[in-house]
Amino acid sequence: MPTLNHNSGPTKRTVVRSSVLDQLYLQARLAWGGILYGEYESLTRISRTLCVKSHFSTKLSEALTLEYIAAHTTIPVPRVHAVYKDRRGYLNMVMDYVPGTELEKIWNALGHEDRLSIVRQLRGFIDQLRALQPPDPRTVQAVGGGPCKDTAISPPDFGPFPSVAAFHSFLGHDYVIKHEFPAGKFPDSRAAFMACTARPYRIMFAHCDIAPRNIIVDGKQIVAIVDWEKAGWYPEYREFTQTFFANSWYPRVFWDLMEQEGFSQKYPEEKSMEVILSTVFIRN
Repeated sequence: MPTLNHNSGPTKRTVVRSSVLDQLYLQARLAWGGILYGEYESLTRISRTLCVKSHFSTKLSEALTLEYIAAHTTIPVPRVHAVYKDRRGYLNMVMDYVPGTELEKIWNALGHEDRLSIVRQLRGFIDQLRALQPPDPRTVQAVGGGPCKDTAISPPDFGPFPSVAAFHSFLGHDYVIKHEFPAGKFPDSRAAFMACTARPYRIMFAHCDIAPRNIIVDGKQIVAIVDWEKAGWYPEYREFTQTFFANSWYPRVFWDLMEQEGFSQKYPEEKSMEVILSTVFIRN
């Protein structure tokens, strides 16, 4: 299996191509692909086996993450073939087109045993992510050592942070402790919040957007986990809490089953902590 250093720079497949010829080639492939296969959200299929992800918010760290996960785990992810910068300055990732169905489209039709099978597969994938060794046991960062990303936070690109404490300060822990608690707010959750603030956390890898829309299946077998743009090295509880928020709009049965069977370690107090932060700062 090939290896990729945790914070290595771009490889041959992830060097950004931005010459005029590269841009013309990309434009032609996207135009022809759109005619032949159509477009779906930020994805355009350009051949039987390839597609392009193009969005103003796409970062190189997502391509680096896909390479890193493919090299260090057995989690099924699309392989990155090239990265282009178009005339607008957007990054475009050429990657495998994965045939299958979004779990979101069939979840309601699945029986309990099939749902449970999928959730237990996810648990195994999450365990693999948590077993990865961080490049620095203190730093909160994306693959490549750059900023993390969360579109529910403003600004959506943040960090890296030299410590979990610095990350917590950015999220608003200090504000809640200094202003919200003295005002008598969140009395039932205050003890849990303070316990989490004082607790030492290991740095672990997290996808941070585990939801049916990002899971491709063939029957009851997961064939790809997609949309790694929020992934990175975070405090160990982050996958648990972010899975809750990623599914807050979705019928609770997915989160309920994930909470029961999808995690080897659960973080209910940390979930309460992040609910407070989400309430105070009105996060999506």
